[in-house]
Amino acid sequence: MQVWGTSPLRSSTRRVTATIPVGIPVSAAIFAVVPSLSRLTPRRLEEFSEMCHYHQTSPESPFTKKRVCSRATPDGRITLSEMKLITTRNGRRDERLLKSDDEWRVALRDHFGMQVPEFA
Repeated sequence: MQVWGTSPLRSSTRRVTATIPVGIPVSAAIFAVVPSLSRLTPRRLEEFSEMCHYHQTSPESPFTKKRVCSRATPDGRITLSEMKLITTRNGRRDERLLKSDDEWRVALRDHFGMQVPEFA
């Protein structure tokens, strides 16, 4: 699998591509690509394994403290953070507060293709 990102650097856009080996979580690839965007220094995914582990398991990590899901789109990004749906398109950011867990599950399904069962 490959991930890529673009970043404006000094009025130009650079494209960075990283190949994700089988068994490496996508979150590890994100941490590998994003720092490289600002420095354009080649990095091996293994260099980010400690921080990836921290972000996935530490009680201090923002990713273990709340529900968050985010993905890049061709024209921006979609993020579901707790009960807030954030859509960025062509530089314009819109936020919508979801009113129920049912609405949250629908947003997760429609924007990320994930289904979460209801809990009693």
